[in-house]
Amino acid sequence: MDPISIAILVIAGLAYAINYIAQEIELKDKVINLLKIYSKEITTIRRQKMDAYVDEPCDTRMQQACADLLRHEFPQGIVKKFATMKSLEERRAFMADLIHRVANVMGVDVNEVTFSEGQEGSYGYYRYRDQATGNISKQVWMNNVYLASEPEQVVRTMLHELRHGVQSQALFETDQWGFSARRKAEWLSNETSYVNCTEAYKLQEQELDADVFAERVLNKVNHKQAES
Repeated sequence: MDPISIAILVIAGLAYAINYIAQEIELKDKVINLLKIYSKEITTIRRQKMDAYVDEPCDTRMQQACADLLRHEFPQGIVKKFATMKSLEERRAFMADLIHRVANVMGVDVNEVTFSEGQEGSYGYYRYRDQATGNISKQVWMNNVYLASEPEQVVRTMLHELRHGVQSQALFETDQWGFSARRKAEWLSNETSYVNCTEAYKLQEQELDADVFAERVLNKVNHKQAES
């Protein structure tokens, strides 16, 4: 094939690729806009799903173990405890230690805890695999911004993200906790259709499970403290 024909084919291929990407971006933008329009309804559905979420025996045991640890750590409440720590460095050291201790109670592996400045609305993550290499990393990252301003959200995020660690290990390693086949199937189906950074993100099974877990642990902590 002569050079001109090859060039024409290359240009046609690039044009097709650019057009395809543009269409995909346009569709994604339309979906995101629709999700924003129905944000209120999505929030209502999410609340209904969380309220109806049925705990399995291993959920209840894990929630109680975490609640017992946190009640001991925050006898006067989370905000008052954080108020005694004046510097960001002190809060980071405290949270790094707490993350490892809560992870131990939950039976989830954490190889590394890191803190840095992140985008507003991004509280933290548990990363089972390194995004660049694909190697198992089991890393927790927390946003420095909220260590300074929202201690209760920081603790909630810790519980939420460590629950993601439980999900990953139960699916891809040994399920030491005894989750039902149905629960693991729900998590696994989420693995193949995961979306991020939209309102739909909140309705995914793994996110609902992690939200329910964190909420119910903190409800147990607050209920007991209210009785004291």
